[in-house]
Order: sequence, then structure tokens, then C-alpha cells
Amino acid sequence: MKIALIGYRGSGKSTIGKQLSLALNIPFLDTDHLVESKAGMSIPEIFSREGESGFRLRETIALQEALCIPNVVIATGGGIVTRSENRLLLRKADLIVYLTAPAKILIERTQGDAHRPALTTLSHEKEVLTLLQQRIPLYEELADITIDTSQYSIEGAVQTILQQISRQEKEVPCKNSLSC
Repeated sequence: MKIALIGYRGSGKSTIGKQLSLALNIPFLDTDHLVESKAGMSIPEIFSREGESGFRLRETIALQEALCIPNVVIATGGGIVTRSENRLLLRKADLIVYLTAPAKILIERTQGDAHRPALTTLSHEKEVLTLLQQRIPLYEELADITIDTSQYSIEGAVQTILQQISRQEKEVPCKNSLSC
């Protein structure tokens, strides 16, 4: 089973993804880490040298590679949904989980995150609000399940996803017949 976690940075994709992969006993991959590993540089360095477009291209390649693994939990970067090619790729996952939280919480969780460069010249709060406004419809369009991580513990979120997997397996053995 291929499970893709989408949502804004700070929503818990990596933390929940690691625990989910342990519960399912399948590999966990983080597209941001794949990008950094392949590039041999950090995300801020990639942005500095290649701009956002260079990073987004690398992110697409990382997603393609991650989706080649038969059973995997994939934590995606928050902006991965901004490219139509990535949205098509994400649909190859058997389950797409949108992790969300209220904007105020996401702003608090990402304040001072030096690992991700600013994408606009706006203040941190205004940037988060602007990007959320652009991305939420894309996250919602893709989501098979949405979890507000401000309402769940990590374990609670993992259990909710496991319950969805169990329901989905009972209803349809494989969402994507081409990937079976």
C-alpha cells in the first residue's frame, strides 16, 4: 500500500508518517529528505542556487521515485501540490491523507524554521495565510481523508489512518488497479 501524506509544513506529516510506517511495518520516505540527499545540499541551498522552480523539479523526481516503492508511507513537502504533474502523481497512491491544523497553530509550529526558506517577501504570518489560501483547495481536492492534527495525538492520528486503511481494504482491495 502506498500512502501519501499531504498538507502545509508543520502539520505533522513527517512525525505521523514515521509512526504510521512503523505501525504498518513498511518504509517511510520524506520527499524533502530525498531531494536533499540526491542534490547533496540543503533545501535553502537549493533555493539559493536554483530558485523555487529548481527545487520543485527535484521534488517531482523525488515523488516519482518514492511512488515506485510498492509499500511505502510518503511525507510530501507542503508545496508539492502546486504542480499539476505532482497532483497526477499523487493520485497513484492508494491513500492520500491531508493533515491540517488551524492557521494559527501552523504559524506557531513553523515560526523560525530555518530549514525552509521564505517563499514570499511577506511576514511569516502573512506568508502562511497566503500560501494556505492557495493550497487548501488543492489539498482538499486530493484528500481521501483529512485529519486535523491539532485535535489528535500522534497515536490518535495514526489510529485514524489505520482505521481508514482497514475500511478501504474491505470496500475496494486496491484503489488503483494499475498499481496492483
